[in-house]
Amino acid sequence: MKTSQKIMAGFLVTLTLTAALAFYADFASRRSLEEAIGHESLILAQETMKRIDLAIHDKIMYVWDNAEQAWILSHIVKSNQSFAELDSPEDFMDRIDREWTSSPQDTLSPLLLELQDNELSRALRQQFINSLLKKYGYSPFPELFVTNRYGAVIATTGRTNSYRQDKKSWWQTAREQGISLEDIAYDAGSDSYGIAVALRLDDSDGNFLGVVKAIVNVGPIVKTAEIATSRYQSARTRLLTRDGKIIFRSRPYRFLQDFSDVTLINRLEGGEGFFVGNEQNVQRFYSYVRSKGKDRHYPGFGWILLVSNDADEVLASAEVLRTRIAVVSILLIMAGIIFALFLSMTINRSLGVLSAGAERIGGGDLDFRMELAGDDEFGQVAGTFNAMVRNLQEITASRDELNAEIDKRNMAEKALRESEKRFRATFEQAAVGIALVSPRGGWLRVNRKLCAIVGYPEDKLRQLTFQDITHPDDLDTDLDFYRQVLAGEISTYSLEKRYIRLDGSPVWINLTVSLVRDDDGTPAYFISIIEDIDQRKNTELERDRLSLELNKKNHELEQIIYVTSHDLRSPLVNVQGFSKELSADIKNLLSLWQNTGIPAAIRNQAEPLLHQDIPESLQFIEKGIARMDDLLNGLLRLSRLGRASLTLEECDMNRLLADIVATMDFQIKEAGVQVEVSDLPTCRGDRDQLNQLFSNLLGNALKYLDPGRPGRININGVKEKDRSVYCVSDNGIGIAREHQGKIFEIFHRLNPAESEGDGLGLAIVNRILDRLDGKIWVASEEGRGSSFYVSLPGWKGGNRA
Repeated sequence: MKTSQKIMAGFLVTLTLTAALAFYADFASRRSLEEAIGHESLILAQETMKRIDLAIHDKIMYVWDNAEQAWILSHIVKSNQSFAELDSPEDFMDRIDREWTSSPQDTLSPLLLELQDNELSRALRQQFINSLLKKYGYSPFPELFVTNRYGAVIATTGRTNSYRQDKKSWWQTAREQGISLEDIAYDAGSDSYGIAVALRLDDSDGNFLGVVKAIVNVGPIVKTAEIATSRYQSARTRLLTRDGKIIFRSRPYRFLQDFSDVTLINRLEGGEGFFVGNEQNVQRFYSYVRSKGKDRHYPGFGWILLVSNDADEVLASAEVLRTRIAVVSILLIMAGIIFALFLSMTINRSLGVLSAGAERIGGGDLDFRMELAGDDEFGQVAGTFNAMVRNLQEITASRDELNAEIDKRNMAEKALRESEKRFRATFEQAAVGIALVSPRGGWLRVNRKLCAIVGYPEDKLRQLTFQDITHPDDLDTDLDFYRQVLAGEISTYSLEKRYIRLDGSPVWINLTVSLVRDDDGTPAYFISIIEDIDQRKNTELERDRLSLELNKKNHELEQIIYVTSHDLRSPLVNVQGFSKELSADIKNLLSLWQNTGIPAAIRNQAEPLLHQDIPESLQFIEKGIARMDDLLNGLLRLSRLGRASLTLEECDMNRLLADIVATMDFQIKEAGVQVEVSDLPTCRGDRDQLNQLFSNLLGNALKYLDPGRPGRININGVKEKDRSVYCVSDNGIGIAREHQGKIFEIFHRLNPAESEGDGLGLAIVNRILDRLDGKIWVASEEGRGSSFYVSLPGWKGGNRA
């Protein structure tokens, strides 16, 4: 077969394969189009379901945000107080519940009428029904009612089926978990279909008050599903419950009737998806998505949104395009056959010229040059033949270039040897231990420093593995990291561990390991860097020991302070008692002194003693007793701080400072001081001790005001990395620089003669912060005021106070 015939045959085969590929592409494009339509429909279903979930979530959050208002809680508190006064709330509720449930179905009992029209129910109806009816045109909450902590209904906007609710599972769930959600169902009290949400209500201290329950009208919400039918006329939408009951359908339906097509239900696997199916002998594209809720307040009920479209309507435009592509393909194939005939003749002529030229060059005519015009492949082949002839003529000159290449390679090998020499010198003389370790743990190569650290000669060390000399307590951790590197989970690791030296003593080291792999990814060897940290670790252990001993001494000192202050109180009480008895005796003596028979000389001598000297001395004794009592009380408070148990939790500093300011409101108003509290970050601490801490700081600011100007106290705070820093600043008398280092000492006072107190306030503050991992410092200028800064750990998770 001639070359031209081969080319023609190849071209025809290519056209045939192209046609086959076109048919396959048409089939694949249809499949891709079906998948794209499925994805598009799925996205529309996802967005529609998100809108439904968001609308339900918003209604739940509306109830949550408005149910904890003070006017609702105050009514519940009053109801709880009245129930607490009953001899038996249980018997009372049982009696009322029997009367409630025994009333005829179409008759409202007097109590129900009262609960529907009391002050709380009217307020609930205005807040949750009337106002929203004007806003939305329908009532999102057809029924609401509130129970007290005993489970008794105290207000309702509809007709509940029983008075006592504490036996109901939703009530118990709301009380224990804070919220109860019930899937869509018919509610007889409001004569509507909706979902039920019940919320636990607490007072400001977290004490359980009662439960509010609302029926959320989902009828207008689920009609949002109609959005998914907006593109195609044949589109059908169904919104189903988790177990296949119809919530909404684009065609007429009965609410919560069972979905009849079991085959479709069985194909709804997983959270979302799409597929092609048949319904009433019509091929349709189906997409479905399940409700995922919004957050922990509304996790979703698992509702299913199922959207389907008629395949013929969806693919109608694609069928027109396929017909056009088929016509164009046939025309292109016919044009290709004509072009192949013309190209075959052109190639045949060029091959003849090349064949004749090759025969002359093969005969030894190296001066011959092919002359074939054109920039096509034949012209390139002719140019290649000409270049080959020139290369044959220049072969001798190429030998010198080859010798130069050999010299260049020799120089590169010499540089490589010098580089390896420098590496060996660095490896051996490094100030840290370096080793190459096999994947099994054997020492392949070790330097002198490593041998010095572990005390092994190199030859003995290389006979062992790193597992052999690793301390047993550290081996599992090291092997765990070792396996993670081999598995490719991490690329390197570092840890502090112990080796067992040749003499049996342990040595602490810091190990850093990385893995070198072959070109095919197979582990080749580990590079280990070993740093001797034995001295540092021993120093740290000694530091820990001294810290433990210091804590022990502090505890002993607290015990001594407590025992001493407690034991001193008994003699102090005796002195106080005898001083009062002596004062009473003086009064009796004064009454006897009225006797006129006492000589004038004695009277003149005793008058100053009875009226001045002795009362003045008793006054000094009583003041000393009071001062000593204050000091003993302060010492007892200081000693108790070390023994008091701590409850570390997230503290809401805004609420804590508001409580402190409210408690000290009388002192603040009496002093005429303006107190400003900015928004404060939370922190980790004990609420009671933080209350005492900031009460002391605020009390000091009030105590040391400047009488010459209006008092002003500012409290603010900022978040700095993982710490919360608070500042209590005032415009008082300030603190002299020489006193600023002493104010946190025990019994230290700035102006003992002009101010009250025992000098323990800031010492107690300092002790509290020691226990809470906190710090305190002061910035003050005499005559201008002081700023006390408190740094506490930030909160990372857990309970909130």
